[in-house]
Amino acid sequence: MVENLHLDQNPYHKQGLKCVQGMIPLRNVRKDEAGGLMVVPYSNNNETQKSIISRYPSTKMHPSDWL
Repeated sequence: MVENLHLDQNPYHKQGLKCVQGMIPLRNVRKDEAGGLMVVPYSNNNETQKSIISRYPSTKMHPSDWL
């Protein structure tokens, strides 16, 4: 399980799939040298979002979309 996960869609404010994001590196990068975009399959479904809400109730107070 990923412990440090950044979400660009707060499930308290936007449930379901509301945004799509991508990344275009502007220089050559290798997997072992730089971070990047990681898409977590099914992270937009209701079950997963309800799990995030129950595990991190303080995120309700976060005013913006990202967590």
